[in-house]
Amino acid sequence: MELMMFKRVAFAATVFILSGFRAGAQDKDSTWYYANNLSDYATADLVCLVRVGNTKILDTTGGYTMQEVSFEPLKFYKGSTGQRKFRAWLESHDVAWKPGTIHGYYLLKGTADPAYMPGQEGEMFYWLENAGFTAKDTFWLAKLSDTAYFKKMVTQYILPDMAGSWAKVSLIGIDSSEKENGPVTATIRLEADVPALQLQKGNEVPVTIWRDAYMEPKALNSRFQQQGAWEVILTREEGRLQMKTAFMLEQ
Repeated sequence: MELMMFKRVAFAATVFILSGFRAGAQDKDSTWYYANNLSDYATADLVCLVRVGNTKILDTTGGYTMQEVSFEPLKFYKGSTGQRKFRAWLESHDVAWKPGTIHGYYLLKGTADPAYMPGQEGEMFYWLENAGFTAKDTFWLAKLSDTAYFKKMVTQYILPDMAGSWAKVSLIGIDSSEKENGPVTATIRLEADVPALQLQKGNEVPVTIWRDAYMEPKALNSRFQQQGAWEVILTREEGRLQMKTAFMLEQ
């Protein structure tokens, strides 16, 4: 009888421990899922659920191909466009995505290449590599248009790993660009205290700004000046403040 009771207690303890591991794994998976999708949403110029049309290979370089994907937008969650094509670099020579299937994409805005689109000019979107969502994710994505909710999610799933804080800032000036598509150094003014980073309102401080993939320094400066004050995420790495243009919210 005592042996049977011991076995039952041991079994219950094992189940409890395993359920704890499983819950921990689920929490970790959940954090990974939200952190990645929040970063992709913030980075992308266009977030949309689409019905895939024809896909064709435009160019091949080694094991990579540039593919052009036609699409019918079903719902826009960020941005909008009259363009009905985007491009993707893939580590495959196979034509991706079957016509008629439903996919969600995070896309970056670039400039249309006339070599591939004779007689057409204007915007072209590029697929944010390895980023996408399914129809079941759309309820959550629709809520991200609410700035307060977006900030709450970023604070919960991204900031803990970045050791940073939301801050209200304005741009004093851009000092220099490290390289064509790299970061720029700039000076910003704090429009409110940032206790987490020991920054006070009115301080003018240097910062390294990591730009969106296709943003030139001139465009970055224009973006700051048009809006004035922005809410951004500031982090401190090796004694220097850092920020990413992906996490810039209009006031």
